[in-house]
Amino acid sequence: MFGTGVSSVAALLSAPLAFRYLGADAYGLIGVYLLLQGLMPLFDLGITPGLARAVSWHRGARPGGGQVLTLVRLAERPMLLFAAIFGLGLVGLSGVIQRHWLVSAQLPTSIVHLTIIMMGAALALRMLAGLQKAALMAIEHQLQVNAVQSVAVLARTLGALAFAMGTATGVGGFFVVQVPVSLMEWWAYRHYLLKALPREAQPITRRELRDHGRFALGVAGLAALWLLTSQADKLALSRILPLAEYGAYSLGIHMASAVIIATGPIQAAVLPRLTRLIAAGEESQSRLLYGMATAMTVALACGLTVGIYLAGPIVVALMHPVGVLDVKPMRIAVAYAFGNSAIAIVGLSYQLQNARGRLRLHAAGTIAQAIVQIPLLVWVASTYGALMTALVFAALNWLFVMLWMPVVHARFLAGGQWPWLRRDLLPPLLISGVAALSVVHLMSYAPHSIAFSGAGALLGMGTTMVFALVAHADIRQYLWRRWHYRGA
Repeated sequence: MFGTGVSSVAALLSAPLAFRYLGADAYGLIGVYLLLQGLMPLFDLGITPGLARAVSWHRGARPGGGQVLTLVRLAERPMLLFAAIFGLGLVGLSGVIQRHWLVSAQLPTSIVHLTIIMMGAALALRMLAGLQKAALMAIEHQLQVNAVQSVAVLARTLGALAFAMGTATGVGGFFVVQVPVSLMEWWAYRHYLLKALPREAQPITRRELRDHGRFALGVAGLAALWLLTSQADKLALSRILPLAEYGAYSLGIHMASAVIIATGPIQAAVLPRLTRLIAAGEESQSRLLYGMATAMTVALACGLTVGIYLAGPIVVALMHPVGVLDVKPMRIAVAYAFGNSAIAIVGLSYQLQNARGRLRLHAAGTIAQAIVQIPLLVWVASTYGALMTALVFAALNWLFVMLWMPVVHARFLAGGQWPWLRRDLLPPLLISGVAALSVVHLMSYAPHSIAFSGAGALLGMGTTMVFALVAHADIRQYLWRRWHYRGA
């Protein structure tokens, strides 16, 4: 959880500081970098999630690690090729992108061109790092992952900003730092992974490799659809808004991404254990794990959403130039944080299907969501602007929680939808909502200052998370046992 906390705090702190000291146009480039980062899974053809599940399966079915080493080596070869194609393609198209997409009134064309080249190099390295990270998470070495992730996130956000300010190189310096940080991140993940695996590889049958390959290709198709669904609004607005206003919009998106950053490790940690429990036929334990993961996801997502809302005055004070722009980033941030909370909850149902190796129903849901959401968000973005797009994005994702998750749970979750809703989702969600509204109401009487806003944001996050966790019966029982064990 330490790595998650560091990553979330870095995302929340670095965004307004970068906006203020680099400028709105420069932050527009950072927004494009984040957009391209989100689209990276399109280019690995499902190798990364496919490797994660294959490693989890082999580790549970055939302990020893030799076959895991074989899987990692086989996955590295095509990933190296795909990363090179992605990075070199972005570098090759940098001139076209600079002239026809990222036109800035404030930044020299040479700086924009340079940043696109640095984006290509950094993102290619991050594709390679993501493969090693997925394998390391699948063998449940979360401590090493958290350590590397924490250092890397701090270096690529606050560290890069400090370098850009200290050297007076602006956004160019910010992006130059991304390349060595991504290289070091890849090396660290690979070092810890190879250290955890045996030196001798063991063969895997062709049939098993074909099964893993088919699963990876299926995941790749679903990832493509999901990414188009989740990024359609951002792509549309990147073409519509001037770079400075897209920077303000991206600032809100970046702040809201703290919800995904915080809840992502829960899902990454749940998948390998859920896979092993289901493979062993331990349905009651897998159901318990899934329920506790739901409550933890709700706690983190709701807590961070409340924190973002209460931190609004701090962020506005840190980014003075935003007052002249039509796009108000904190309104965008709150709406997207609310929508990201729904995405995090839906993500658990995907992990449930992924652990069983059955994604046909998930494919149907993803296709249905894409058919509805992509054209609607593009139309709203082009007609009503950034804030309405954020609100519609949130509403659609919560609608998906209410309509689609019962279908998934009826087929894949022991006990079905109602016990999960009654025991795992609604108590943490409702209790945390009451706690959040109480803190927001109390803060309305506090003096309007940065100090009180900061204290209120921390109080709101902490109170919401604690109330959400203790509202869940199994987590209460677990905490009670831990308390008595320490007291014994």
